[in-house]
Amino acid sequence: MRNCTGRNTRLSLSPSQKQILRHIAVSDDNKGISISKRELAEQLGYSFATIENGLRVLSVKGLVRAKAAHKDDGGQVANLYRLTAICRRNLTTLLRGASANPRP
Repeated sequence: MRNCTGRNTRLSLSPSQKQILRHIAVSDDNKGISISKRELAEQLGYSFATIENGLRVLSVKGLVRAKAAHKDDGGQVANLYRLTAICRRNLTTLLRGASANPRP
């Protein structure tokens, strides 16, 4: 899907979405990373809302899959986040221009 400038809008990401994706990518060994949204927000220096929105966008674009994990008593613990195959194939392009370090 391209817009009138020829840019691929499906794979266009904001700086915060790129940071989230990078964090999952460096931790992902095909098994995924188990982390809560709050932990991710703390580690990257973003608000909980920014992380929540960023993960939603990455999921809608088909770049990240989330799987809820639960304790034996049914309570939810950190989600498991994995990169999709399309994300892995396009990771270099997706992260172009992203800072190597999260926000201070």
